[in-house]
Amino acid sequence: MDHKSFVEALPTEAKATLTTRSDEAVIRHLAPHAELIVFFGALIVIKVPFW
Repeated sequence: MDHKSFVEALPTEAKATLTTRSDEAVIRHLAPHAELIVFFGALIVIKVPFW
């Protein structure tokens, strides 16, 4: 069984659930990265010692 036949064998509801994209999940994943970039950028801008 290859991936195409596996996907074709799935019920319609399962396919819909698996292929739905979630902007919320992306934001939850990327928000901490953005926060760290801003935090460390602020430390550099205010010239914290040893940077």
